[in-house]
Amino acid sequence: MRSRGSSIAAGGSRRSSFTAAEPPTSTAADVAVPIELNLPHRGSATSSANNSQIDLTGHQIYLPDNATGTSSPRGGVFELSQVGANEQVTGDVIKDVKTGKHYKKIPISKPAYSLGHTTGAPVVSGVANRSTGRIGLGHAFPTEEQNRQHKAEKAARKSNNTSGTRTPAVAAGSTAEHRASMDVNTKEGRTQLFAQLRDLIHEEFEKANRGQTEELRKHVRQANLEQRQHLQEHIEDVKAITNTEQPSQSEDGVQSEDSDLKASKDRYTTETAVATRDDDKRHAFGEKDSDGTLTMDQNGNAVRDPQPAECGFEGEEDDSDDEYAFPNKWAAIRYKLREPFAEFLGCFMLMVFGNGINCQVVISQLYDPSNAKGSYLSISFGWGVGVAMGVWVAGGISGGMINPAVTIALACFRKFPWKKVPIYIVAQILGCLMGSLCIYALYVNPIRIVDPDQTETTAALFTTYPAEFLRQPSTRMSAFYNEFFASAILLIVILAIGDSSNTPPPDGLAPLVLLWLVWGLGACLGWQTAYAVNPARDLGPRIMLSIVGYSSDILWTFNAWYWLWTPVIATCSGAIMGCIIYDTLCYTGGDSPINRKAKKHAPSLGPGSKQKMPAALSEA
Repeated sequence: MRSRGSSIAAGGSRRSSFTAAEPPTSTAADVAVPIELNLPHRGSATSSANNSQIDLTGHQIYLPDNATGTSSPRGGVFELSQVGANEQVTGDVIKDVKTGKHYKKIPISKPAYSLGHTTGAPVVSGVANRSTGRIGLGHAFPTEEQNRQHKAEKAARKSNNTSGTRTPAVAAGSTAEHRASMDVNTKEGRTQLFAQLRDLIHEEFEKANRGQTEELRKHVRQANLEQRQHLQEHIEDVKAITNTEQPSQSEDGVQSEDSDLKASKDRYTTETAVATRDDDKRHAFGEKDSDGTLTMDQNGNAVRDPQPAECGFEGEEDDSDDEYAFPNKWAAIRYKLREPFAEFLGCFMLMVFGNGINCQVVISQLYDPSNAKGSYLSISFGWGVGVAMGVWVAGGISGGMINPAVTIALACFRKFPWKKVPIYIVAQILGCLMGSLCIYALYVNPIRIVDPDQTETTAALFTTYPAEFLRQPSTRMSAFYNEFFASAILLIVILAIGDSSNTPPPDGLAPLVLLWLVWGLGACLGWQTAYAVNPARDLGPRIMLSIVGYSSDILWTFNAWYWLWTPVIATCSGAIMGCIIYDTLCYTGGDSPINRKAKKHAPSLGPGSKQKMPAALSEA
């Protein structure tokens, strides 16, 4: 292996140097790759004299995929876990050249705060083929004679004229007696099945390669013609130089030949230099060499390859020094705001299904009590579907939180970046506002029929209100407790399905669990306060109702500012309490503040949860 350099961008600008190692052995010192880490230090020990005391355990770093030879998702994001130099390890280990400490790299494939994808979740796979018993479709497997007959009929149909009459071959084939199909479980059946599959694969490859082969031949012919033309021009140039010089002595002849060779060499060197510049330009876009090795820049550093799904590559005519280039202005804006956009769209979907089912059930009942379109359970199920659809839309991009209370709780207990919290909350409120506005426009005609004065009757279709018996000063605390308790239950389940040491659902199916969770919350805890459990779900529609003309007396000043202390404060505080309960009793990951080291030299828990199979899926 050869020595390579790389630039790393995580937690600040820093430079690193990678050196090739011998084939891995069993100790950390033998497999470690030297690297210089300038990460933000925890605590106040920032002087060079205290460098040896710095512990980078739990820090996240970004290592380019091409620089490390890994294929880890999310651009090579790793957690650091300190190991001893003589400790037995498996996998990749790096050594901090400043402190001399060894750290094992733990790849992070999905964030711990994502509701759409679960870290450590079992992968959904197909059921293995049965080795005994019969295969259901095997009894419909045709014999060789039936295949020949089918091909003959197909050829006859192609050769048939347009008069509508059938050829004798087709007529005979339609009345011929069909033999019984062959069982694929027999030896003859499997042999014939494999033969047909082989023929099918060959046919598909032939179709796919037919056009490519012709295109390749065209390029080869063009390259040969260009090479011949180039060689002919080079020969003519050499002849012209030779004819212009007439040496009188043999020594002059030798000199002339040397000059011709030198001119030819200079021409070849110039062409090589031009080709080298073209290669460097190609390498600048993160391409690999033909042998699969990493591309280096002029300084010998590995070139970071941007994610093609998010941004484009720089064009050859562009002399910009930017690391990324975009095809247009909107692509650059979307690259910066893709996560808030996903939260906006997820909350929009939540309102479409949630407010939509509210309007359909309640307005239809008010319009015609004998023909109501749904019941209370329909409302609970509609909100559950809204949550699942919202998380499925945004989960792979932003984590699919679609709830400011969840965002704040995960920032406190799962290291979700605090700098993203404000823009996430703004996007969530705007998404709920636009979603509720679209549903209001959809049902505006029946709303005006059943409630022309815009009272609380129709305002409650979009926002939340307490039951009549909870509107007294002595019962307001019960309304607060209802939302507090429901939000705590919500976060306990959310943290449980994201815990790889528990029983997480298969990856990508967490929204389905949230569907049943929200349905259960509505069916069991939703009567008294309409189970807001989401500040954006209540605040966004309130702003919308104020825009369309509803009175502020029923929106903002109602029941001593009910909208603030119940749907907002109670839900956020309940979400934090749910995280405290689960992390105190169940969670074993070092990213929770509940599991921080009590003393400086105390052992620390690793990042994330335990690396083991869920209890329900492990072997007995």
